[in-house]
Amino acid sequence: MKRNGRIAERLSKLGYDVETTSITSDFRADLIAEKDELRYALQCKSHVKPVSVKAVQEAAGSRQYYKCDFAEVVSMSGFTAAAQELAIEPGVLLASDSIARWP
Repeated sequence: MKRNGRIAERLSKLGYDVETTSITSDFRADLIAEKDELRYALQCKSHVKPVSVKAVQEAAGSRQYYKCDFAEVVSMSGFTAAAQELAIEPGVLLASDSIARWP
């Protein structure tokens, strides 16, 4: 399955139109999802350790570049306390539930 394909497939089943970004020059977004006229820039992380502030910073930038309403970081291993704190101000969504659990 393509990079982040399981996340894209699950979002599609939930009614989102999903586009996979270019592997190179992706401007730090892996997927662009759209539903109900709202656009989301998603960065998907399969790290073993909790995701750090860098991912939150990159997601905020990708939101602007792709002209999205929201940025989201999806992680299978949670987030550091610093990442959770930083996500509040720019409004970056953090998801670490079953949608992120891919092999």
